[in-house]
Order: sequence, then C-alpha cells, then structure tokens
Amino acid sequence: MPVVREMVGILEEIRELHYDVTLAIDIIFVNRIPFFLVISQNLYFMTVTHLKDCTQGTIEKEFGEMCGYYIMQKEGFQVSSVMADGEFAPLAGLMNTFPGAPKLNIVASASKHEPIVEQCIRVIRNVRGLFGTPYHSRPYQKSC
Repeated sequence: MPVVREMVGILEEIRELHYDVTLAIDIIFVNRIPFFLVISQNLYFMTVTHLKDCTQGTIEKEFGEMCGYYIMQKEGFQVSSVMADGEFAPLAGLMNTFPGAPKLNIVASASKHEPIVEQCIRVIRNVRGLFGTPYHSRPYQKSC
C-alpha cells in the first residue's frame, strides 16, 4: 500500500506561539537501511523519511522537502535554525535557498552528536525493544 502524504491543519495558537522553529536532524539506521530524522525542538514533531542512499544530493533533497513541510503549512512556520552533527556541514550552502535563511548549527566535536535527536533515537530503539523484534541480536550499523 503506497504512503499518502496528507497535510494536517495546525491550530492558529500553536502557529503563533511557535512561529520560529528550530529543527534537529540526523540519520538513523534500522537493519542497515538509512532514514532521515527531523524533530522540531518546541513542537516535538518528528518526521522520518527513507533515504535511498547517504549521498549529499539525496540528503539535500530530503532536507529541502522537510523544511518545505514546515514552511508550507497554511500561513507557515519560519525555520530559524537547524541543529546537526558534523556530517551535515555541507548543507550550510543550502540554507540560503530557504526563506529566512536558517542558521546551521553544527555540534562542535566530531565525536559528539546532536543531543535532541540522539535522545529521540534512544527512545525509538527502546520502544522498539519493548515490542520485541524477530532478531536475537542488534544488526550491524554503518554510518554514512
């Protein structure tokens, strides 16, 4: 069954209160399959999309679609900044193409990860563990 994208209306009060949105982004692997994870800081709205590969072009395309989702909500939100790991540094040039030119904030250390997204990933893995998986051990995880 194909996935159907449907825009859902957002209450005016929420839009006014959280007009400036800060996004946190990362890539999560499930059974060696990469997914692009975006979570808004104050809204705590999480979106996940499959990545066919981890090339810069694919990541830029998916990031653009995710930012577009926030911007195109009726009156829209303003994506003011994006929090990310060092692997997303090449997206810096892409930021000027979005309305309001959001700032890309990269975590300073190469060994550190963006904490909001990493916490979200831990929650996803723990919930998945509650319901069980058909595997006896965790699959190998590669990085992009």
